[in-house]
Amino acid sequence: MFASATFWLSVVGFALKSILRFLSFLMALGAKSLARYHNVDIFIHWAANIFQYWDKQDFSLIDANPSIGLKKFLSYFRPLLHYRPELDTYRGVLSLYSCAKQLLTQNGLHQQSASDWLKLSQKLTNSPEIQHSIQQVTQYLTTQTQHIPQSLVLSALSRVQT
Repeated sequence: MFASATFWLSVVGFALKSILRFLSFLMALGAKSLARYHNVDIFIHWAANIFQYWDKQDFSLIDANPSIGLKKFLSYFRPLLHYRPELDTYRGVLSLYSCAKQLLTQNGLHQQSASDWLKLSQKLTNSPEIQHSIQQVTQYLTTQTQHIPQSLVLSALSRVQT
């Protein structure tokens, strides 16, 4: 689909390097211990914050001398800046899975889940990666719902909500 292994190795490497005191405010949040979705969203949001900080071009929080602040920022995050075009793709895929989760949480799993999903997903971005993910979700829903009786609605949650 896209160069995800290289991207995530870079993201994690930069997150670890940013632990230094002068960049601690740019540090990625720690992943949760129970990783249902491998906590990818945490690092996507962290990378978006790095790019947002870069766009401001105000490095005074890193060092009082802006040129030194810029050099320190670039020494840790320059390679990450090359992945900016992929960030929107990753955010789109995460948004897509979030929509699927919300649809199933609200409506449950039933025989029409795949068609409901297709109606909802037509409104989403039309990139090849997004389309591939839409097809994967559709295929999964079709497989999971093919033996559900017409009038039955199953819970799509893996845990009991209180």
